Amino acid sequence: MVKATNSDLEPRLLLLIVILLKRATEDSPLYFRLKNAVKTQANTIAVLCDLDQAEMLLQAAKDFCPDAVPQIEKAIRLAQFPG
Repeated sequence: MVKATNSDLEPRLLLLIVILLKRATEDSPLYFRLKNAVKTQANTIAVLCDLDQAEMLLQAAKDFCPDAVPQIEKAIRLAQFPG
């Protein structure tokens, strides 16, 4: 799961998701995950995905929303090395 928890980042991450959804086809591996991203609590957006999909999201963030990169990288590290 990829989460963004910075209140300044939230609108940009939402914009990233909208941009990616417009560019992706419905059969894209990440499309369903982005379509179902949820705001789980104040200033937190979660994208439930596997590590490959998180890497795709990370690459897109580098192009469209660089501020999201550290949070996505942290989520990937936590998924790879929990606890």
